[in-house]
Amino acid sequence: LLDSKSPVISKWEGDRGDFNYSKTPWTFPPATPRELERHSSEHHLIASGSMMGAHRTTSFDRPRNGSTVRLSETQIIDADDSEKLAFTVSDRMPRRGFSMKVRILLKASRETCCEATVLAELRPVGKDMTIQAAVHKAFLLVLDEIKSRYGTEDKGLMAGFVSVVNSMPSSGKRNGVSFSPFPRTEPKTQPVSNSRPKSGLVSLEEIMKKERVERPSTPSILDDNTNNNPRRASKPPNGTSKRMESSINFNEFPADEQQQPMTIEVKPLPKNSIE
Repeated sequence: LLDSKSPVISKWEGDRGDFNYSKTPWTFPPATPRELERHSSEHHLIASGSMMGAHRTTSFDRPRNGSTVRLSETQIIDADDSEKLAFTVSDRMPRRGFSMKVRILLKASRETCCEATVLAELRPVGKDMTIQAAVHKAFLLVLDEIKSRYGTEDKGLMAGFVSVVNSMPSSGKRNGVSFSPFPRTEPKTQPVSNSRPKSGLVSLEEIMKKERVERPSTPSILDDNTNNNPRRASKPPNGTSKRMESSINFNEFPADEQQQPMTIEVKPLPKNSIE
């Protein structure tokens, strides 16, 4: 339903009578994971992951009242996963005084079965809505056009969808190989990493983390640990000072040195630089 060259879309566009189709590529909204993806084909883009949020515009020519008019519609994918597919088709130009928006929903009910729902929203946008009979007639014509275009009868989208599915092998195998009518390549799973990609922007949280780096503690001059300050003499054990005083003979020093006062210079301990 999303691939322009799929059997369903090719049959639907060929049966509805429009021609000169022009389609823009699928575009994802800004700041989404798939915005900058580049693929070799539209089929590879659709098969590589979810298309939720993507949109594109289709323009075509349609014969009307003996002339040809150029119309366009926008497709927006609302959901795309293993359980459901939902997309909205909005006409860019009103029809018979009504704007039209169609929502198509396919939901898996069993492994080999799904439920299809088509919801149409019509809004009057005509300038002259005073003649109720003419408005009601135009409403019925637009409603019939929606049924024939998206319904399960004649040349509708759901009719082509069911026709393509029924024409595929019923056994689900082709040449002994299991075959799925609508294959989808699962995206490659990558190991989840807690590290975020680096960018030019710096968050406040990162700045706070840098400020929390532990700094080495400043040594204190009152610390008795001699390993931090080898210049400080270790405190002698009890009784050692008395033995040292008794072993020192002051008579060995000259008399002039004993009488003259001694000047002792005290310098502050050097501070360790902290980077």
